[in-house]
Amino acid sequence: MAKAISKEKILKKIGEENARIIHSPILPEHYVYKELTPREYNLEFSKQKIAELKLKSQEIKILTDSSSTNKQIAEAVKKAWEKIGLNVEIELLSSSELQKAILNKDYSVIILGISLGLNNNPYPYWHSSQIEKGGLNLSKFNNQEVDSLLENFSSSNNQEKSREYLHAFQDIIHEEIPAIFLFQPKSYYLIDKKIKVQKDYFSNKLDRFNKINLWYIKTKRIPK
Repeated sequence: MAKAISKEKILKKIGEENARIIHSPILPEHYVYKELTPREYNLEFSKQKIAELKLKSQEIKILTDSSSTNKQIAEAVKKAWEKIGLNVEIELLSSSELQKAILNKDYSVIILGISLGLNNNPYPYWHSSQIEKGGLNLSKFNNQEVDSLLENFSSSNNQEKSREYLHAFQDIIHEEIPAIFLFQPKSYYLIDKKIKVQKDYFSNKLDRFNKINLWYIKTKRIPK
């Protein structure tokens, strides 16, 4: 099913051609990121695999919110999966309805954006302890090796070891495909050029103010 989705076509459909296509839950700016081999779009391969599975039911419901972007993404995914023989329904929910579905894990496919925060700790989204009601393991992914890697990462103070743990984690996620990672949107902000801003990585829009105390307009030498 992952090979049936053209991420490039989705970006074009939603008018986000400048967004960055991603293949991992870890973003490239983070030191634990590992570059993975992208899965090539292959509709015929996907169609063949679906036929081989001989599914009892080929009906799939996609849940997402009613925002224009997510609605268009869902429509693009629906169109792609219908080409490989699946019957796909889209259900658009309000924010509160979507939160309830996430809380109860009441869905088969869900489209939404997530942020791991500045520390890029994937534990809340991928550890099996977070599958139960109220947890954020959205794909209900249960893998003992992943659990161990995430526990080790969360308690590690060694940068090289941390990188090793999350490289192995990314390899497993890439192989098992519990989720299909689509893209990272780009945001543009206009700042008066006289204001000096420290450039830094941020994982969501509000993070850009994290170091606002370091912004300045003028400096002057103070004699000792």
